[in-house]
Amino acid sequence: MGLGVRVTDPAPTAQRRVVRPARPSARAGQPRSAVVTLVALTVLLALAVLAGAAVLIASSSPATAVLGVVLAGLAVGGAAAAVLVLGHPRAGRLEVVAEPARLTFPAPAALPWVNRGLATLASLLIVPPGIALAQGTAGDLPLFGLATPTVVAALALPAAVRAWSGRARYSHLVLDPDGVRFVGARGERAARWDDVRRVQLRGARLHLSGADGSVLIDVGARDLASDARLLADVLDLYRRRPALRGEIGEAALPRLERGDLA
Repeated sequence: MGLGVRVTDPAPTAQRRVVRPARPSARAGQPRSAVVTLVALTVLLALAVLAGAAVLIASSSPATAVLGVVLAGLAVGGAAAAVLVLGHPRAGRLEVVAEPARLTFPAPAALPWVNRGLATLASLLIVPPGIALAQGTAGDLPLFGLATPTVVAALALPAAVRAWSGRARYSHLVLDPDGVRFVGARGERAARWDDVRRVQLRGARLHLSGADGSVLIDVGARDLASDARLLADVLDLYRRRPALRGEIGEAALPRLERGDLA
C-alpha cells in the first residue's frame, strides 16, 4: 500500500475478471480472523489519530488547525485503505487479467485510488508549516511539527504526481508458458517453471522455492486481489504438469472456473 510503487504493469488496459472456482482449495490459509484483526487495529489507530487531530483543529492557530485537518484526512484515508485493500474479499476468488498467452493476477482494484488519495493528503502536509512561516507564527508549531510535515510532504509529492499521471504501478503476478514473474514493492523476481520445485503457503506469504530450497519468488497474501490458496493451487498445477503450460492465457479460464487444479 505504498505511495506510488513504480513497477511494470503488463496489461493496463486489459479487462479484469473475477473467477470463482467451482472446487474450493484444500490448502490451509491464513484465518479470516487474522485479516479482520489487522483491519480493526488499523481503524483503531486511525481513530486515535483522528482524536488528536480534533484537538489540533480546535486550536486558535491557523497553522495548527490546518495541520489537524490534514491529519484527520490521513486518518480517514488510512482507515479506508485498510477496509478497501486489506479487507478486500479474496476467499474463493481469483481476480485475473487473461490475454492470449498470459495470465496476470493484479492488486486490488481500489489500490490506485487509495494511493492517489493518501499521496495527495500527505503532500498537503507542507501547507501548515508554510502558513506558519508566512504569518510569522512558526512558534505556534514545535520544531517537530515544522520539520516532520515538510519532510513527509517532500517525499509524498513526487509519489502523488506519479499516481495521478498514471506512472505509478502496483504489485502483480504474471504467468506465461515459460515461467512466472512477480513485480512488487521490492522489485521484480522471475523463475522458469522447470526451476520451481515447490509451492508453499507459509503464514501470510506464498513461496516458490528452487531445488536447493531457496525462495525464488515471495508474494504477500494481501499483495494481490486473489485468494492466496487458489493462487498456490494454480502455480503448483503448472509446476507439476508441463503439458498444460501451453494453455496459460485465455484458454486456461475454463479450467480456473471448474476449479480443476489438482
